[in-house]
Amino acid sequence: MAGQSLKPQKTSKPNIYKRGKNYLIRYYVDGVQKWETVGVRMKDAEALLNERQRQVRLGELIRTEDVTFKEFAEKWIATHRSKIRERTLISYEGHLKKAIPFFGRHKLRQITPELIEEFISSLAKEGLSPASQGTYLRTLKVLFNRAVEWNYINRSPAQFVRPPRKVKREIDFLTPEEIAALIDAALPEHRALIMTACLTGMRRGELLGLQWSDVDFRSNTIFVRNALYKGKLDELKSQHSRRKIAIPEILVRELKTHQARQAVELPSNELDLVFPNTAGNPMDGNNLVKRIFEPTLKRADLRRIRFHDLRHSFASLLINQNESIKFIQRTLGHSSAQVTLDVYSHLMPDAGEQAAKRVEESIFGKSENKSLV
Repeated sequence: MAGQSLKPQKTSKPNIYKRGKNYLIRYYVDGVQKWETVGVRMKDAEALLNERQRQVRLGELIRTEDVTFKEFAEKWIATHRSKIRERTLISYEGHLKKAIPFFGRHKLRQITPELIEEFISSLAKEGLSPASQGTYLRTLKVLFNRAVEWNYINRSPAQFVRPPRKVKREIDFLTPEEIAALIDAALPEHRALIMTACLTGMRRGELLGLQWSDVDFRSNTIFVRNALYKGKLDELKSQHSRRKIAIPEILVRELKTHQARQAVELPSNELDLVFPNTAGNPMDGNNLVKRIFEPTLKRADLRRIRFHDLRHSFASLLINQNESIKFIQRTLGHSSAQVTLDVYSHLMPDAGEQAAKRVEESIFGKSENKSLV
């Protein structure tokens, strides 16, 4: 804390100081001075100092080496390589490529919530969306939580940093007539892919990771078990994402036709994919959009939408059919019905007037002339 002006606070705890708007506490572990930034409330500082002094008395705090963010981050990611999904590992590594240059020179103990806020702001200036900024913050929270568990720091500086507020994007979806036009405009070799996307609501990675062993023609069911990520099959771990979807007979017939065409045209298909590229290898998601989906939209004379909006279109069909919210949740693979409601509640009809009328009819009958005596 050298070179910084700290004012002891008038409190029963002489080891509480104030720097700017934040309170800091000071205590000693094995003769080594420790500082922690708490926040803007004195009572929080007093509570944390009491807790730290209790931990010191009981020997719960131990002294560890004072490492930089870069040193700890490299150690943390190395220990996780064999413990987490490859997809998660790639995400962590990508986030650290930006975080290490920003935090790397700082000692782990010196990193404050304010500094983390500055990092998130720098991502915004680079043009990253609030959702992307939030993923960086989640990675930092995981990293600092592990630093606490390993006794490098006593409290995560990211604990109370809030993610950027997301701007809710207006959902676009195709009407049933537009869906039919899109399917009709698909080239024969792409018709099964477009139809499956429209009639199952599967995510892009789930479609491209679909294997023939996941398609049960006897029960007209697709089992969603994998997703394609960066050219590799990744098993879905979430019990909600792993699901089964009932498919209509028209899609069953189209998939059978597609399978027969593959047997003749594909040179190989080692992963047994339903929708590989023309060489029989995993299809690139961007190629799906640029070379298949967008040209199909153009031929159908439809406005430009995202591929993900086909999922929204399927959801809107289920809602218009008055399917139960639990059924829609399970079919889409949402973690809860609340998630489904948060995303699609604005598409659901306002049943207030009709509901009131049904209540009246239940009690008094349908006769308009009945009156309450």
